[in-house]
Amino acid sequence: MKQLFSLVLISLSLLATSCAKSKPTSQFNDIPKLSQTAKNNTVEQLKLTIYTNTQYSFSFNYPSSAEITEKRGISKIMEFHDNHTGLQFWINIYNKDFYLQDRNNYQAQDLLKVTKNFETFKEDRSLENKSINEPDSGPYYSNTLKLRINNLPAIDFRSSSTGGTERIISFIKNENIYEIYCPDAFLFQYDLNEAEKARYELLEIILKSFQFTGMSF
Repeated sequence: MKQLFSLVLISLSLLATSCAKSKPTSQFNDIPKLSQTAKNNTVEQLKLTIYTNTQYSFSFNYPSSAEITEKRGISKIMEFHDNHTGLQFWINIYNKDFYLQDRNNYQAQDLLKVTKNFETFKEDRSLENKSINEPDSGPYYSNTLKLRINNLPAIDFRSSSTGGTERIISFIKNENIYEIYCPDAFLFQYDLNEAEKARYELLEIILKSFQFTGMSF
């Protein structure tokens, strides 16, 4: 009987050890890293070239596998789609005074705050369900981060809900608000698969290479 009891204790101990080893790592990861295999098959193999928008005088690096369509609409000026990673985004431009006058637009208010004082702007990196009191809407998560685009203070807003995901990077240049809209959220509480990591890394390459090339409106 004692031997049987000892075997049960040993089995429980081994099970506990196995569970401890399989415990997931922290998901707070600003910039997900690709595995070497994923890198060899995705971003590192992409041949980059330079896109220049002559109307608004900005440029960024992008892969030859991508398609860029320039628009002449009221706000949307271009659409981007990469056939290799699946990354897509578009760029909108708004009049600064018109955009910032909406006091109910919390992204506009955050943009004002981060532009006024980048260093003291407090980021929202929470994992809480922000729609917990609205059960009919489903779970809603969001993060608000800060970054610099061509050394300009910018807001990086990411959200996910039952209605979809989005990432909106916005910054001020002269009299305009530039908004890079991407239907990928990359929230902190989600582990990214290899395809999502590839899209994330490509977008980081584009954002870090974004620069104004001369006079811009």
